[in-house]
Amino acid sequence: MFFWAKARGVTLHFIQAGKPTQNAYCESFNGKLRIECLRQHWFKSINEARQIIEDWRLDYNHVRPHSALGQMAPIEALLTNKFYPNSGLTPVH
Repeated sequence: MFFWAKARGVTLHFIQAGKPTQNAYCESFNGKLRIECLRQHWFKSINEARQIIEDWRLDYNHVRPHSALGQMAPIEALLTNKFYPNSGLTPVH
């Protein structure tokens, strides 16, 4: 990973050992993906895994309400500018 990142000009940042709260959003997402998608399916092929995970991702970002967004889906919050005031997007009515 180090060489891949260096070749692409990516700076790696690591959380401190024993400080998982420094990565709380990612840890929360990983847990939801694992519980709501990966544990629910037995993938027969890589293509099937890609399709099922993509379907879950679309649902997660476009349909599923999130408590941190006032029970709005992320795309809805983004398009209404309600939770992303600096996004530069015009609210959709």
